[in-house]
Amino acid sequence: MKYAVGWPLQARMADYYINFIDCYISRSNSLMRGDLFVTWETMITGMTFAKMALSFAGTEQVPHFERIGFKVTGRRMFATYLEKDNTANVFLTPEEQAVFCEMDAGIYSVPNRWGEKGATTINLDTVPKNIILEALLSAYRKVMGGTA
Repeated sequence: MKYAVGWPLQARMADYYINFIDCYISRSNSLMRGDLFVTWETMITGMTFAKMALSFAGTEQVPHFERIGFKVTGRRMFATYLEKDNTANVFLTPEEQAVFCEMDAGIYSVPNRWGEKGATTINLDTVPKNIILEALLSAYRKVMGGTA
């Protein structure tokens, strides 16, 4: 049985702080922190990803080839979702991309020129929800010019 934890965790990677949210106490498949065993919710659905992406102010869902795109109204796209393999692409800076790619094997650069510019694929079946939310927030902030 899992119980909600009422405090955020922080982990430092490079010069970025990633706030871990949606933590759970568990006795299996977990990271031990003090007397608590902490795990993160993994394997999110496309519907959950869409709710997360649309939770930012001024965002909308639009078709984007075989994907579903998420953009800031009047601005450009910050993420896309592909249902057939339950993956998302988020548009980060190359520096942010390097940090996120080190965090989880399910996060990797898109293998083309977009990837060189920061386009990053996230496997929603394996990457913890809290990391996905942090990546979405970074991508949203990039589109908003760092003001969000």
